This record gives sequence, structure tokens and C-alpha cells, in this order.
Amino acid sequence: MPRIRALKPEFFEDEDLAEFPFWVRLLYQGLWVNADKSGRLQDRPVRLKAKIFPYDNIDVGKGLAILANPKKHSPTHRPFIIRYSVNGENYIQIVAWDDHQSPHNTEKESSIPPFNGEITVTAPLLNRDTQVAPEQGTMNHEPLIFKGGVWGGITETDKTAWASAYPACDIELELNRMAEWIKANPARGKKSNYRRFIVNWLNRSQDRGGSIPKGSAREVEIQKERRVGRRHPAFEDSLTDEAKSLLPAIDAEWEQRFDNDPLGTPDKNYFRTIRLKQISQEGAL
Repeated sequence: MPRIRALKPEFFEDEDLAEFPFWVRLLYQGLWVNADKSGRLQDRPVRLKAKIFPYDNIDVGKGLAILANPKKHSPTHRPFIIRYSVNGENYIQIVAWDDHQSPHNTEKESSIPPFNGEITVTAPLLNRDTQVAPEQGTMNHEPLIFKGGVWGGITETDKTAWASAYPACDIELELNRMAEWIKANPARGKKSNYRRFIVNWLNRSQDRGGSIPKGSAREVEIQKERRVGRRHPAFEDSLTDEAKSLLPAIDAEWEQRFDNDPLGTPDKNYFRTIRLKQISQEGAL
């Protein structure tokens, strides 16, 4: 059962969190409210997706992998979470839980076994010069520069990662807008961390609706992805054979109900999750 947890102002100033996509930061907060008194919870990405992002097409498994990577800016390089296994069951421990949360004394004690050293999802230890490819869950940490009105150090890998994290943003257009803003505001435009500046800018643009032109092919593609939902192999792989056998009928129901309604249509995997839960409660699964 979700609980009320504390959110400190320092959360918004954390340099490691600042380099994550906005949805990973929200996922991290979602873990807090679903964790028990000791900061532990079951490592079940599909269930967590249904609880934290019921209306969004988010790859929670990828987000957990990002949070499990060692921090770059912390002296200890401890990750935000530890994913571990005890007796074949997978769990999550939120690191430094007691430093930031003060559960009520009446809250039930944790029934989840503590971390025993068996990590289920590993990530290489990072030093400050280590690069991790975006597909491994982190951003490229090469320093970016802005000199003579031109960006330096931005790679195609960076642009691909930003386009994936902020799908409503035209990355090239946004970078040009940032450059013009910096040139018009030279004093305010001097940044010690341009990568963080870019990510924060894209976050705000995404929240305002992005910069993809209305009616463009990319906007149509984005709307289709939101309406239909991308296929997540991890979702189907987590189901029993009996549950998988019900998917064709559930998908047909989804198509019949929402195929002609491009607005307000739920993610297909979310719809599948809800219907499977309903069928299970009815005793048919």
C-alpha cells in the first residue's frame, strides 16, 4: 500500500538526479511511496509501472537500471537503489533511506529480507572519467562547452538519448534556441555544467508541450505511440502461459474500444494489466 513520504528541497539540487530524464526522477519518488518502513520493496517493473505510471508509456525496467548505476558526483559513488535477490525473489533497497525518511512509529515493520550481497542487476563501478553508453542506462558524461556562439562536445549519441527522453522536443531546434538565449544573456548564460543546463531546458520544454511542429510527421508518430503503446517484451515475458493466451482477446477488445478514438486512449500494456487483474479477480485466471 502506498505511503506518504517526505520530499526535501535538496532533491531538486542533486547533481546526479539533474542528469537523469525527468521521468526517472519521478520514478525515484514513486519508489519512496511504495517502499516499506525500511525502504524496501519488491523488484517487479511491470507492477511498479502500473502503480507509478498508469497513464504513461514508460520503461520502468530501464529507469530502475539507471537508478542502480553508481553516482558520478558523489564521493562514495553509491547508487540511488540496490536491486538484489534473496531465495530467488527480487527486491529493491533504497539507499540512504534513513537519512531522508522518518516513517511513523506505527507503520508496520518490513517483511522483506535485507540486502545480502547478491545483486540482481549489476553496473560497473564508475570513476569521474568513466563513460557509460545511454543504452546501459546513463548519459554520456563528457563535458559540453559553448564557445563563440557554438556548441562543442555534443555527440549524435547525446542527441539520440535526449530525443528518446524528451519525445515532444525537436532537439536541433531546442539547441539553437538555447544558443540564442545564451548569446542574448551572456552573464546568466555562463554555466559550470552545460549538460545539466540542456537537460533542465528540455525538461521545461517537454512539460510545456515540446517544440515538435503541429501536424508534422513526428507529431503524428508521437501521438500514435501514446495511443497504441510500444511493445515491451519484458511485459509479456513476465506473464504466465495462461495469461499470455488471453492477450489476443484483450487486444481485440482494446482495438474495438479505442481504435477510432485517438485522444485519451490508455497505453495498451496498461490496459492489458488492468484487464488481466480484473479477469484474475473474477476467478478466470
